[in-house]
Amino acid sequence: MVVKNLPWAAEYLARTGYAGHLVRDLSDTHVMIVGGGTLLATGLCWLVLPRIVGRPLSSEGLAQCAFWFTVVGLFVFYVSLIGNGIAIGRLVEHGWDYQLAKNHMGKWYKVPTGIGAGVMGLGYWCFAT
Repeated sequence: MVVKNLPWAAEYLARTGYAGHLVRDLSDTHVMIVGGGTLLATGLCWLVLPRIVGRPLSSEGLAQCAFWFTVVGLFVFYVSLIGNGIAIGRLVEHGWDYQLAKNHMGKWYKVPTGIGAGVMGLGYWCFAT
C-alpha cells in the first residue's frame, strides 16, 4: 500500500489511467471496506451477540471458517487487482486502449478476481449461516 504512493509509482499509475486506478484506489478501497469494515462488524457480532442472547455461538468452527475464508478471499482479490492493474497498465503505456487491454487479458483478469470474490462470498455465507 505504501509503495503505490511513492512519487515515481504514483506518476506511473497516473499515466496508466484506469489501470492505475485498479492498483491505487480500487484495491485499497476493497481492503479497507471488506477488511476493515466487514471483518470488524462480523467480529463484533461474534463477540457481542452471544452475550446479549445469553448463549454461546452455535458453531465456533463456522465462525473461524467465515473469518479465514473472508481473509484469504480478500488477499486473493487484492493481489489480483494489483497484478491485473500493473499488467493492463503496461499495455496501456504501450498505446493500448484500456478496454482492449482488459479484453486481451481475458481469463487472467476474470479468474483470479472471481476466485477471490468467490472465496470472500463463501466467508460471508459461513457468517450468515
